[in-house]
Amino acid sequence: MSFLRNNYTTSQIQTFLLSNGILEIGKMDEYSCLIARAFDEIRQLIRDKARKDLQRMAGIVR
Repeated sequence: MSFLRNNYTTSQIQTFLLSNGILEIGKMDEYSCLIARAFDEIRQLIRDKARKDLQRMAGIVR
């Protein structure tokens, strides 16, 4: 849930990928955009379906 709470930029996501040993540097933009979209979709799912306490944990509602 902590990853959802932070709204990471694609640049920050690229740093995470590099630190975890991503192999295809040429596809770094594609990978980081995919992960950013996945985070957005997960946040939307939590907004639509999750209980308020889980939404709070994900930083969606205060």
